[in-house]
Amino acid sequence: MNGSSVANNPGVTLTVYKTYTIGVTITGAANGIGPILQNNLGDDLFIPAITTGLTSFTFSTPVLDGAAYSVTQRIRAKAPSQDCSSITPVSGTVNGADVTVSITCVLSTVVPKFAFVTNSAADTVSAFNIDGVSGNLTAATPTPTTASGAVPSAVFVDPTGQFAYVTNKDANSVTVYGINPDSGVLTVIDADGATADFQPSIATGYAPMSIAVHPSGKFAYVANELNLAGGNSISAYSINITSGALTAIDADGATDGNQASIATGVEPYAITIDPLGKFAYVANYASYNVSAYTIDQITGALTPVADSPFAAGSNTHSIVIDPTGKYAYAANGGGDISAYSIGGAGALTQIVCANGVLTTCSGSNYVAGSAPRSIAVDPYTGLYAYVANSGGGVSAFGIDPATGALSAIDADAATPGDNLTIAAGSVPISINVDPSGQFVYVANLFSDNISVYSIGVGGALTPLPTLSLSTGSGPTSVTTTQ
Repeated sequence: MNGSSVANNPGVTLTVYKTYTIGVTITGAANGIGPILQNNLGDDLFIPAITTGLTSFTFSTPVLDGAAYSVTQRIRAKAPSQDCSSITPVSGTVNGADVTVSITCVLSTVVPKFAFVTNSAADTVSAFNIDGVSGNLTAATPTPTTASGAVPSAVFVDPTGQFAYVTNKDANSVTVYGINPDSGVLTVIDADGATADFQPSIATGYAPMSIAVHPSGKFAYVANELNLAGGNSISAYSINITSGALTAIDADGATDGNQASIATGVEPYAITIDPLGKFAYVANYASYNVSAYTIDQITGALTPVADSPFAAGSNTHSIVIDPTGKYAYAANGGGDISAYSIGGAGALTQIVCANGVLTTCSGSNYVAGSAPRSIAVDPYTGLYAYVANSGGGVSAFGIDPATGALSAIDADAATPGDNLTIAAGSVPISINVDPSGQFVYVANLFSDNISVYSIGVGGALTPLPTLSLSTGSGPTSVTTTQ
């Protein structure tokens, strides 16, 4: 409880309204990353972790005595996926005391729903439906492709699955789309949320190559790749969680005015955010390293982590975080993967190579295929990592959950043996593992298609009967959602 009831001065009665806290006790069906809860459609509570035991948290905004409260689950728990919508009482009126609601989480089945692909040579985005049983793709109807800006480079779907964000490399912009929840068809929406005019895109720095949305769905970050003024930077935005619109924010949070961007290394190609939303990491292609930042949970501003940037291999193209938020993996075009453990303050420490197949690796740089371009980790179990090698094929690795170390595994389930890669299309450039951890999707830049695989026991891949599905021209990025 905050405040007191009445204060008296001669002839004056001053009423001070009482406020009370809204707390939650939450029990998980399994240990994992907690849900994002919301009170009265505005006050978010990000549960960093849930356990099979009882844990307690409190919403940041107290509620007036006599006022209503209403607690809902805005985003589900993950790693593993859990539904935490069993809330008792879900709503009520504050009556002279703090309120505590009880929440029980149950394991939930994850079914992949849609896939989206940017087509750099066609200036479009393709939408597909995913068969949750087979993993096969079918073009969304009635509109399978939607216009983007010039040379779309990456696509990212917000955690609620309502909005898709596409970076346009040659237009120096981000286009915002609403996702039809039934068909997956994309519709361009007002990117900046202004009421005076309709703007399908919002400005970024030079040559935006990658975009990531915060797990809360409240912030977005864009890596601007061009090695000129206005590039080598991250642009930061707040997101209207109702409309999906973006608003540029002070990226560095300093007192030097509204700085729309913050510096990175040279030619940042990719950006990712850890599952708890505490840190952002950028793969810097030309400086061979990874920049790390802490994220202000209120403003979204970024602050460089101590000792950042952290060394990687040559031509660092891509970076991914495992679903526990403990490990990071960077794909280096020079032919290997850098592996790191993530410290409490966001610093990266290289993981020493495991014994066995990868004894030839140096430091934490695990040998991959030819010219690794993109890396993805199974978001459901966190046990496997897959690499799209632009020189040809897909590599597969097992992840030791205790150490984060990688071990090469037989990528091709059909031909057991020492098959460290499995065939894909021409110039595999982007890779994604669906939210259920059952299927892998690879965008092939020169063959204008998507290769699809199922994940078998031990992480080996099996091409689906419809191995490759046509996209628009020059697919550069693929993502999936549930």
